[in-house]
This record gives sequence, structure tokens and C-alpha cells, in this order.
Amino acid sequence: MKNDESIMLIGRYWEILTKLSGRKYNLSQLARELGKSPSLLTRQLKRLVEKGLVGYEKEREGRHKYYYITDYANVVLKEIMSIVELKPKGKPEEWQIENFLNILESENSSVTLREFFAESFASMCREYPLEVISYPRVRKLFEKVLKDELDDCVAGKLKVCVPFVLRYVSRYMNWFEWLDRKVYPLLERNVEVSDEQTRLFAIKVIGEIAVNSIDPFLKSKVEKKLLEIWYSPDTDPNGDVGVEALKWFVLLSSRWLFDDAKARVKDDRYKAKAELLLEMLKGILMPK
Repeated sequence: MKNDESIMLIGRYWEILTKLSGRKYNLSQLARELGKSPSLLTRQLKRLVEKGLVGYEKEREGRHKYYYITDYANVVLKEIMSIVELKPKGKPEEWQIENFLNILESENSSVTLREFFAESFASMCREYPLEVISYPRVRKLFEKVLKDELDDCVAGKLKVCVPFVLRYVSRYMNWFEWLDRKVYPLLERNVEVSDEQTRLFAIKVIGEIAVNSIDPFLKSKVEKKLLEIWYSPDTDPNGDVGVEALKWFVLLSSRWLFDDAKARVKDDRYKAKAELLLEMLKGILMPK
């Protein structure tokens, strides 16, 4: 993508440039609007002027300079916004994914810009889970989310879409190895930590993966882990962790029993009991 240096500068000074895109400001007005010190803002504006992203004009009478965004900066802003815009019925392209990740992983970009991109990226993940997860850098990003290696402003947005994508790809055999070798060990580690919210998130994700997966080995592994959590002396059966672990264990076990009963109902030897079991399980798997 063109203007990479300018894109990174705009990412760093997003609040200044978006504020100037609405109207011209003098230094004191802009400092007041952004809650910045005039001395810091002066240095930042000087750099933006040097890079051609901001211009200024002086009052005919008076000492004030009025700053504005340049035409060049507007072009670069449009390039940034094009990252989040998909063509009608189009799938995300490689350059879009790469630039999404560049901004999400940049510690120098503003919080506002990164949050906006995190929300847009989460929407893209929900709409095109298989296409997005096929990129190795995206899988690394998901692993960072599971390790809590990203700051809250990005991780909080991405944690909404991570369970959905993992649940979706768990239906496909070509993702078994990644889920088993990379994702599950991270989640298994997280169910042992002391932070309750981290534990709840990990239990929810491994439950959703196992319920939707067609990998019998992963299902069995998750069942054992959920049962281990439930019977742990540290688990309060009425606490959030205990309730969440039991919910997913019952759902996972019930799904297996339901499939087994559906098969047995075709056999006259088991039909009556299988039908009775199916009715009981429908109340668990398909509540009204």
C-alpha cells in the first residue's frame, strides 16, 4: 500500500487529524478540544506539517496560526478507510488483512483508531471466518488474544469474535491440528489461572469448540477437562466457573447421547428407550 509512513503517522495522530478534518483550529483551541498541553501539541503539529499532512495559515492581524488538514492527508485518510471497506459481495483481500494487522499490532497508533479497526476486523471475522483465519498472521493474532498479550482496547473487541471463528473452523478437518496443538493448550492453561474472567472465557471457548467440532479426540479431551474443573475442590458448584463448566459438559455429553439415540431409534430393539431419551435430551439441547 502506498504512503505507508504517512499512514503510520496518521495512525499515531488520529485524534488531531480527524479533529482538523472538520474545521480549522488555532493551537489553544485544538489543545483545549483534545485535552493536550500546548507544548506537546506544538511538537506534534510541527511533525505533521513537515510531513505534509497538516498546513496552517496566519491571521492577517494577530499572532495565531490556524491549522488545517491538507489534501494529501485527505487522500491518505481515504486509503486508511478503504482498508475496512469490502467490495460488494467481495471477500477480504490480502492487502486489507495485512494493513488491519499492522494497525492493530502497532503500539504507536492511537487508541481510538485501533478500537475502530478492531471492531471492523471483528465484523470481517464473523462474516468471513475461513478466509480470515487462513492467514498465518491472523492465527498468531488470535493466539496473542488467548495469551492476553494485547492491550485491553484491542483484546476486548477481538474476544467477541474469537469464539465465533474458532467454533466455525472446528467443523473442518484441516484446522484440527492448529486447534489441537496451538489453541487448546493456551485455553487449557487459562482455565488454571486465578483470574476468574480469564477462566470463564477459556471454558466458554473450549466448550464451543468441542460442541461444534467433528474431532472425537478433541471432544473427549475437553469433556475430561470440564469434568476435572467441576470436581476440583477449588470449584464452587454454585459459582460462575462451576456453573459454566457443568453447562458445557452436560451440553457436550448430551450432544453425543442425542446422536447415539437418533441412530438407535431405527433399531426396533432400542426404539422405545431411544425415543424416551431423545425427548429428555431435546429439553437440554433445544430449550424453549
